[in-house]
Amino acid sequence: MSEIVRAQEVPAYTMMTGEIYDLIYADKDYQGQAAKLTELIDSNCESGGNRVLEAACGTGTYMQFLDPHFSVDGFDLSAEQVVAAKKRLPDARIEKADMLDFDMGGQYDAVLCLFSSIGYLKTKENLDKAIANMAKHTLPGGLVIVEPWLRAEDIKPGHISIEQGKNEQLAVQRMGKLVQKGTISSLAMHHMIGTERGIEHFVETHELAVYTDEEFTDAFHKAGLSIEIDPEGLTGRRLCIGKKPAQ
Repeated sequence: MSEIVRAQEVPAYTMMTGEIYDLIYADKDYQGQAAKLTELIDSNCESGGNRVLEAACGTGTYMQFLDPHFSVDGFDLSAEQVVAAKKRLPDARIEKADMLDFDMGGQYDAVLCLFSSIGYLKTKENLDKAIANMAKHTLPGGLVIVEPWLRAEDIKPGHISIEQGKNEQLAVQRMGKLVQKGTISSLAMHHMIGTERGIEHFVETHELAVYTDEEFTDAFHKAGLSIEIDPEGLTGRRLCIGKKPAQ
């Protein structure tokens, strides 16, 4: 291969419309995972209500499958993702906000942060701050449920991933390469987007922290939460299940 084609490099999720994102993850079992979350919340929550907040909610697909059972709100840092989530759930409250300083003006029976979104915080200081903010938004007896990024031992530096999907108007293919730099996983994600107008190529670089179980345990305890860690979780990436003491 004698030539490397350089694509437009853009900040993560600034060109990732909801339609593109949903095609990339069309095979993800959101419905089955939402059913597991529903069972987990029903079995462990002691706050007496049914309000759920999803941090970093993306396009709202988890919320869509949780909505029949709970009253759901959400927020995301990406304006494009928020637009898509609002289209999917027009009656839900969905805001543009950051995990570090979001303020929804109330408390919930469960606060969720899924699909490894917590890894984007990158530092232990930010992890502590975000978990404390989630705990602040949780009712006594309620839950904070966080799905981490991969375990260090599960990461394969240099791994190449590929996802694709299409509908009548749009075809998407994404290829990514993972590079591990200490505790940070760096993924250069190349997107090829095809429409009747032509083919567009852009690259997003995603950086996620590999937090240890001990770091999660410390962060949850600092926030006043007990914690259990399910080693399998929803997708094999673990699930940190925090509980706020009942009054």
